Amino acid sequence: MRGFELNKIIEYLAKNFTPFNQLSKLRIPEIADALRVIEMYKGEIFQLRSDTNGDYLFLLKGHLDLLLPTGEVSLLSARNAKSRPFVLPPTTRPPLLKANDDVIVCHVNREMLDKLVSWDEVTQMYEGDGNEDIYLRLANLKNCLVLRSLPLEKAEMAFKRMREIKASKGDEIVRAGEQGQTFYIITSGKAEVWRRGLYDDELQYVETLAEGCSFGNGALITGQCSDRTVRMAEDGILLALDKPDFDEIIGKQLIKRINSGIAKSMLDNGYRLLDVRYEEEYEESYIPGATLIPLHDLAKRIGELDNNAKYIVYCHSGNRSAVAAMRLAQHNIEAWSMDGGIRDWPYAIEGPCAEKHDRRNGPRCRRKTDLSGDPISASA
Repeated sequence: MRGFELNKIIEYLAKNFTPFNQLSKLRIPEIADALRVIEMYKGEIFQLRSDTNGDYLFLLKGHLDLLLPTGEVSLLSARNAKSRPFVLPPTTRPPLLKANDDVIVCHVNREMLDKLVSWDEVTQMYEGDGNEDIYLRLANLKNCLVLRSLPLEKAEMAFKRMREIKASKGDEIVRAGEQGQTFYIITSGKAEVWRRGLYDDELQYVETLAEGCSFGNGALITGQCSDRTVRMAEDGILLALDKPDFDEIIGKQLIKRINSGIAKSMLDNGYRLLDVRYEEEYEESYIPGATLIPLHDLAKRIGELDNNAKYIVYCHSGNRSAVAAMRLAQHNIEAWSMDGGIRDWPYAIEGPCAEKHDRRNGPRCRRKTDLSGDPISASA
């Protein structure tokens, strides 16, 4: 579907169908996030995904048959679909669409649409109260992955407790080696992230953060000093949430923690194991069956994970895995952080240092760099 055609479809939905016609203009472009446009020619058959229970079908053109695994057939017609979607019923197997003539149908993820509508209702509560800036800032916070992953009432609570900071180009908002006390969201401007190297203190450029990006949460979760410096690349405005509020509103919501005994049982019942330590640590000892993706690579490699799988995440002691579990939660991947990490894992361990593994102190091997603690990363 070419871009201009998709825009026309979104405009048509916003004009003719509920709940799209109830959205504010600011939210209309975001309909695309929840939308899948399916074009079919007469006689074609299309199989929907297996996880479509409760989703919506909006038929914009033509006639089609919805074939359910039970053998039931529903005839859908664009002529009779004005302003009303068809709700997909619960099924054990994916339903089929069969086009009776040329068809354009929109499959809408109901959960994503519900979040979009709910967020729009909250932001409109602040519209017209004499402070347009508050309305626009809250509306743009939807782009922040951390807040987007929260229940709506928690996201609104976080916004109410945030304070605004005006930052100038060159200001260092977070400094490597310092204890983090604040979570930040950029509402305007850009910032650069610089990270310490693994074996030295020289800062290396990592990425540029723009509007809607957040930083500072890693250090708050691990309780350790940040290994990153975040410096403003241009003048901007930040929203800041202090550690007590972050722990209460965000940390407890997005980080699921379990002990090693429960983790072992979950692994025996289909959960997958993700190791977020450094490669050097993994080469010395690891829990059998683990997939290694170091925490500092997780953001760019998250596409390697299965969105439909459930993960147990571990590191050395549980600090890095907590950060990783929160990042996975932001991408709607179920993940649990294993407290105590490999240090407290009482079951089988493999690798050259496995026999010398001490439950309290971790692997004891001769190496150039001491990684026995969690020298991390308090990711920015």
